[in-house]
Amino acid sequence: MDEAFASRCAACHDSGQGRLRTARNRWSQGEVAAIVADVLTQFARECGDAALARVVGGIADRLRAPVRVAVSGRPGVGRGTLAAALPGARFRITDRAADVGVLVTAETVKPEDRAVVDAWRDAGVPVLVVLNKADVAGADDRQVRRCAQVAAAPVLPAVALLADVTLDDALPPRIPSPVDQAVTRIVQ
Repeated sequence: MDEAFASRCAACHDSGQGRLRTARNRWSQGEVAAIVADVLTQFARECGDAALARVVGGIADRLRAPVRVAVSGRPGVGRGTLAAALPGARFRITDRAADVGVLVTAETVKPEDRAVVDAWRDAGVPVLVVLNKADVAGADDRQVRRCAQVAAAPVLPAVALLADVTLDDALPPRIPSPVDQAVTRIVQ
């Protein structure tokens, strides 16, 4: 095990609740992903099985890659503002091969919004609906629940100018790799 990795691991322990903690603070999801990717990369180098090394190396690469986010929405709902609020290091805005779809809407989910959600879902892409302009529309819990029911997806009320504060935590965790999905199908 290389020294840099060993020193990162020596400072942490599992609290018994599945959370890695350091003396200073809990590790972020990105830090944990980086550690796992480092371990997988080292395993791939040392395992001696070329096919397994390719699979494990691919998983490590996927852990290091930014989450590919497709952002969609009708004109005037704040789609561009919200897309600009996503931090560039962790997210990459894309219009194809997305890991997660973010549908931006205002006031309510309309049939054309639901069509976008359905298309993403049919493609196997997890969806988050952002109910933008919540400060203007007065989005209360009932409205959020109603939008979630119509969209059949989680809904996050937001003000796009403040979106970077809350959207990062609301996005689903990284989706499993194709290898993970294949293993899941085999296990089921």
